[in-house]
Amino acid sequence: MRHARQLGLVDQEKLRRARVAIAGMGGLGVPAAVYLALAGVGRLIIIDSDAVEESNLNRQFLYTEKDVGKKKVKVAAERLREMAPVEVEAREELDVSGAELVLDCLDNWESRKKVWEQAFGQGVPVVHGAADEWSGQVAVFMEEGDAAAFQGKREKGCRVVGAVTGLIGARMAIEALRILGGEGAPKVVAFDGKNFQEYPIQRRRYSHVLVRFSEIWTKSEVTRKKLERVLAMFSGGMDSPVAAWMVARRGAAVDALFLNPLGEGLESRVAGVFEPLKEWMPGARLFVVDIGEEVAQIREQVEEGFRQVVYKRFMYRVAGEVARRLGCEAVVTGESLGQVSSQTLRSISILEELGIPVLRPLIGMDKEEIIARAKELGTYGLSAGISEFCSIERHSNANPALEDVLREEGKLEFDFREISGRLREARQLDVKDLRPPAKGRFVVVRLWEGMPELEPGKKYVFVCQAGNSAYERAVEARRKGVEAYALSRKEAIKRGLLK
Repeated sequence: MRHARQLGLVDQEKLRRARVAIAGMGGLGVPAAVYLALAGVGRLIIIDSDAVEESNLNRQFLYTEKDVGKKKVKVAAERLREMAPVEVEAREELDVSGAELVLDCLDNWESRKKVWEQAFGQGVPVVHGAADEWSGQVAVFMEEGDAAAFQGKREKGCRVVGAVTGLIGARMAIEALRILGGEGAPKVVAFDGKNFQEYPIQRRRYSHVLVRFSEIWTKSEVTRKKLERVLAMFSGGMDSPVAAWMVARRGAAVDALFLNPLGEGLESRVAGVFEPLKEWMPGARLFVVDIGEEVAQIREQVEEGFRQVVYKRFMYRVAGEVARRLGCEAVVTGESLGQVSSQTLRSISILEELGIPVLRPLIGMDKEEIIARAKELGTYGLSAGISEFCSIERHSNANPALEDVLREEGKLEFDFREISGRLREARQLDVKDLRPPAKGRFVVVRLWEGMPELEPGKKYVFVCQAGNSAYERAVEARRKGVEAYALSRKEAIKRGLLK
C-alpha cells in the first residue's frame, strides 16, 4: 500500500480531496510539490511562467539538462504524474483560484504580494518560504492579519545552496500537511544553516524580531510570542555587536546600552555601529547613559592598576539598574575569556554583583571567530574605527584581589539610581569621518600636552592615544566654526604629523 507508512499520522481521505496551489516551481516549489504529491494530495495547481535554465539544475531536481528551454510547469506536471496518482493542473499565469491552500515559493516581493492578496481574498491560508545562501525561512499565514507585519524587503541578488532549498521546500510541505489536517497555526520558522527555530505569530505587536531572516525583511515587526528581554552592554567595538546578535538569535528580545565616558562624538560613532544590527533585530533600541563625571572620579581617586576593574564593576552596576528599569531579565556582555587583563577568570569572577544573570555568549570564542561574525553582520568596518576607551590607566592588574578592589571602591560614592535615571536614546551626528585630508597645512594639537586657544582660519588636527578624545575635541571645535580633524597617535605618526 503506497501510504502505509503514514497511516494514522495524516487523514488520507482529506489529502485525497485537497486542492493545493504552488506558486513558483523552482528550488522551493519542486521539493514541496514532490512531497505533497507523494503524501497523497489529490490535486496540485502548479504555477510558473519560466523555462528551465541550466543554473536551476543545482537544486530543482525535477528537471534535467534535456529540459533546458522547456516550460517548467509542463515538465514538472509530467514528472509528478509519473511519481504519484495526482491530478496536476499547470498554469503560467499567477492565478491561485480554486485552491484551498497556497504555497508561496516565489523569488520576488511583487509576485508574492499578488499571490497573498489573491489567497487572502478567497479566505485561503498561505505557506511562505524563502532561502538565501545557507539560511532560509518558512511562515504560515492562516489569514491576512498574520502577514500584516511583513511590509517589505530589501532586494538583493540571491545565491543559495541547493540542499537549503530542499530543506525549506520540505518544511513547507510539512506545514501544508498540518494545515490540511486541521492543525495549522500561524508561525515563523527560521533556519540559520544549522538549526530550525519556530516562533508562533500572535496578532499583537512586539517591538523586536528574533533575527534577520533570509529575505531580509525591513520596516517590519514580526509578531510572535512575547520573548524574554535582555540588555546588551554596547561599546561599539568588535565584540559587543556580535554578543548582542548571538543572544538575539537564541530567542531573546535585545535592547542595548552604551555607557558614554566622553561625549557626543563617540556616541555618534557607536550609534553608527548599531545601525547595521537593526537589519538583524528590527525594533531594537540603543540607550545611552553619560558617565563622564564618574569616569573622572575613578581616574582621580582609584589607584593605578585597579581602575579598569573598578570601572568595569561600575558599568555592570549601572547596567543592572538600567536593566531593571527596562524590565530586562539579564545583562549581556561581549567578554571573551583572557582577551585582555579585565577578562581573566579572576577579573570576571569579581565583576558580578547585579542580582540578575550576566550572559557572555562570546566567552569561548577567539578574536578571529568574532571578527568573521562581525563581517557577516556588517559591523566590522565601523567597529574597527572605534578604539577602546584608554583614559582610565596605562597598566591594569590581571589578577586583582577582591579585598583590594573593594578598598578602592570604598573611595567612591555613586548613586546608581540617579545615574540610571539619565537614561535616554542614542543620538547620531551628521559628521562622521573627521580624519584630515592627505594634503594640507595643519596645526597638530597633542592633547596630552593640553588644549590651546583655537584661532579661526587655521586648520587643526587633534591627536590622542586612541583617537577618542581627539574626535570629541574636533567635534567641539567644528561647532565653534573651526576646521578641525582627529587622529590617534599611531595614525598621526603614520601620516608624518608626529615623530
